Amino acid sequence: MKQRKVLLGCALSLSLITALASAPSTVMAQGDEYAVECTAEEDIKVELEESVYVAEAEAETGAETESVAEESVKDAVEEDAAGETEVEESEEESETESESEAETGEESGKRMLDVIYVGGEAASDENTGAAAETPVATLAEALNWVNEGGTIVLTGDVDGSEITKSVTLQSQGGVITSSSVYVSSAYIVVTNGVFANGVAFSGNGSNSVTFSGAMDGNYNSISGFATVTIDASVLRTSNPNSPDIFLSCSNLNLNGGSVISGAFSTGSLCCSGQNQIINLGNIFMDSLSVDGELIVTISGKFGDDMEAGITVLTVANGISADTLANITLNSLNSRNGLFILKLDGNSLVTAAHNHTLVLVDEVKPTCTEDGIAAYYTCSDCGVMYNDAEGNYPIGMTIPIEKLGHEWADTLSYDETGHWYGCNHGCDEKMSFEEHTLNERGVCKCGYEVFAVLEGKAETYTVGSEEGLRFRFAGSVEDFKALYVDGNLVDPADYKVESGSVIITLSKDFLKKLSIGDHTLTVEHTYGKTEVGFKVAEVKPGTGASENKSETGKKEESKKLDTAKTGDTVNLIMLLSMTVFFGLTALVAGVEFLRKRR
Repeated sequence: MKQRKVLLGCALSLSLITALASAPSTVMAQGDEYAVECTAEEDIKVELEESVYVAEAEAETGAETESVAEESVKDAVEEDAAGETEVEESEEESETESESEAETGEESGKRMLDVIYVGGEAASDENTGAAAETPVATLAEALNWVNEGGTIVLTGDVDGSEITKSVTLQSQGGVITSSSVYVSSAYIVVTNGVFANGVAFSGNGSNSVTFSGAMDGNYNSISGFATVTIDASVLRTSNPNSPDIFLSCSNLNLNGGSVISGAFSTGSLCCSGQNQIINLGNIFMDSLSVDGELIVTISGKFGDDMEAGITVLTVANGISADTLANITLNSLNSRNGLFILKLDGNSLVTAAHNHTLVLVDEVKPTCTEDGIAAYYTCSDCGVMYNDAEGNYPIGMTIPIEKLGHEWADTLSYDETGHWYGCNHGCDEKMSFEEHTLNERGVCKCGYEVFAVLEGKAETYTVGSEEGLRFRFAGSVEDFKALYVDGNLVDPADYKVESGSVIITLSKDFLKKLSIGDHTLTVEHTYGKTEVGFKVAEVKPGTGASENKSETGKKEESKKLDTAKTGDTVNLIMLLSMTVFFGLTALVAGVEFLRKRR
């Protein structure tokens, strides 16, 4: 393009010069000057023509070069387009292949599962394993498609495989038939009987296994696990008559309701709840703790075969008194307490035993709780008997059936309400209701507002330092006014307190009253309530006395009457004796005078 522009510029310059040359000359018309100018013009013209020629040649060459360049660019563009097409085609092919693979995965239904089924007549590794009707065929395939922490359900028998994931194994009619199973995952949970008898079950030395609710088959060995937990499960050795160790671990945990049958070795044994170990002989461990009860059964030593001196278990770090108290010998071995476990150094051994029986008193039944019949128990071994001689052992206490409630026919009541009480004396109340009062403040149960609860027939003795106290049923809010002998009492002369309604007359007020009977009247929301009292003077020689109730006064009156009656009797006897002796002297004198005459 630049060459064409140069050529065009040269052509325009040449045209301009030619036009100037052909025009009439007016500046120089004569002589050499004119010739020189013309020659100069011609030289310039020639030079310009040559320049134009060269420029045209260069332009042609540039055009060819430009054409070649344009063709090269065109080729490059075409190549790029072709490349892009190939890339797009390649990407489309990849997408097509991916889509094809995805479609294949969707068609097979393979996906990671929390619960996967394996084994059985319908088993195939082409199945998803998502349901019992579509189980996979191998344990390895199940491990491929189960999530960590998931569950593998055996719907049929399968060969063993290395357990590479932390899972729960559960049987639904199937077992793992291999003679050995190795676990490399962090943990495994074994439930109801997933292994065939005689399996060797092992870990990697640092992982753990939990047997949960497992009534498992017999094991040839359980080893290589750092921690073994037996949770409400039964584990047995496949060689019950052999003292060889079938279970070994660093930590063994027995949780409530578990049984381990066979020799074992562990660093520590921790028991919680009631558990049992069954063994032919000694069991070794470093430490032992029992929170609950550990029952020891010595296999093959029942009835008369039982003997003293059998070592049951040995604890390197010793057995504390609290732990020892929680370990008992099976009653089938103890022969009703004739043998017990005793500590011999760091070992528990069987020993002969004589009972020391003590009476445990009866626990009487209540309306809601059973009682316990009296029994006898040995203060050393704890075996229970129904008799003092120890002839009739009992495996447990004998309950006495609870009484049940026997409701009264009449209502009981207090200030809060009324109810039917129990004739057995318990505190339960049936059909409790608040009082419904009539216009006189009386309820159907007999409760009466401002009924006199305390203070009937009270007596105030003049000179006493205390006033008179009366207590009425009801609430202080219902109290209105107080009268004595019909006269309104100034509130300064009495005190009203809650606790039902407690009214206390002051001693200063009582001193003003006359000696004799008086009437106290309480005015309240439901009407009026009256109660009598007395004011008494001080008896000569007695000084001021404390206020006494009518009952106290009656007792005192009886004593006074008795004293008066005694004085009368003594006077009559004295007069009788005087008359008797006087008459006797008179008769004797008359007889004496008669004889003298």
